[in-house]
Amino acid sequence: MAYFKHLSICRFVWQVSRLLLLAGANPNALTESLNGAPAVCIAAREGHSDLVSLYLEFGADVNASDDCDVPALSYAARSGHVAIIHLLTIQHAKVLCPVSVVMC
Repeated sequence: MAYFKHLSICRFVWQVSRLLLLAGANPNALTESLNGAPAVCIAAREGHSDLVSLYLEFGADVNASDDCDVPALSYAARSGHVAIIHLLTIQHAKVLCPVSVVMC
């Protein structure tokens, strides 16, 4: 039951995000989460490929990063979200040397 509730919440977040973006919200706006990360980084970390795709569709920077220069691709990779890694790389996300990417 909890799984279906989670799916409902995820669908609701996607719908609200889409409405906000349609109304002109900035897809690259920084958040107060994950060291000032943009929404695409948060979605990548949490494994929400539908949200990552939505943000990219509305012009989110595929290489957007948090205050520590950690991009969405690194968040997805560290969290093991292969589908998001694929999505970001086909959108030409820069692949950084793992030594230079440190989570602060």
